[in-house]
Amino acid sequence: MEIRDKKYYSDVLGFGTFEEYCKAKWDFTKSYANYLISSTSVMDNISSVTTIVVKPATETQTRPLSKLEPQQQREAWAKAVETAPEGKVGIH
Repeated sequence: MEIRDKKYYSDVLGFGTFEEYCKAKWDFTKSYANYLISSTSVMDNISSVTTIVVKPATETQTRPLSKLEPQQQREAWAKAVETAPEGKVGIH
């Protein structure tokens, strides 16, 4: 996130765009890198709640949550875990 937001990809690392940096350094598309960045924010938010024991395991699980406000993310994840068979949230 910091590399993207502070434009380190250009100023420090010498790439013309964030997309070029992602492709050369990680072989990711810019979109996938942005999904990972959003996922980190969601994980940080959910992890801040000590009563939520089961955390998302993948970026794919956090992707729909990233569109919600922080409180809504926590509520939606808690509900997903509560209603999932054996508390194991699947990816559909």
